Amino acid sequence: MSAGPYSLWTIAAASYLQAGRIVATITANRTDLGIRSVPLLRSGLPSRGDYLRIAYDYPGPASQARMLPTPAGNASGTVSNERDELGEGEVSAIVQLDRPGIVALSASYDPGWRVTVDDHAQPTEMVAPALIATNVPAGTHRISFRYTGYGSYPWLFAFAAIALLVIGTGDRRR
Repeated sequence: MSAGPYSLWTIAAASYLQAGRIVATITANRTDLGIRSVPLLRSGLPSRGDYLRIAYDYPGPASQARMLPTPAGNASGTVSNERDELGEGEVSAIVQLDRPGIVALSASYDPGWRVTVDDHAQPTEMVAPALIATNVPAGTHRISFRYTGYGSYPWLFAFAAIALLVIGTGDRRR
């Protein structure tokens, strides 16, 4: 669906988790991430489980997608026993991959997402169009995505209150 310069894209999937592989890397930043993702969304890559890694805020010059050597054929993987508790910030499932690949969560990338594979912490990365993903070895694995968010807001509020008191007290003394 499109309205003016805006478009809503959907990918037919029965799951929030998708098994796949990285087939290219693109550079992007917050100002051009959407524009750089349009060719991917218009292609058939996501429906085949092929994803583009995003080198976010890469210090070099902007470039087009850089294809990486990848095995022939589609990514072979299945997702089963998915438990979706997105309201609670958690999605988990059993994934089976015939070869090493990635598992992508259809949720916006945020550094607050944590991933475990077989109860071991895994690093996360951004894949186009700004989804959260992690590398997973071949085989059958339990995977869990959990959103933890930023937990230091009480300290920030306390610091702000102290700063306002100091500024207010300083103005009265003058």
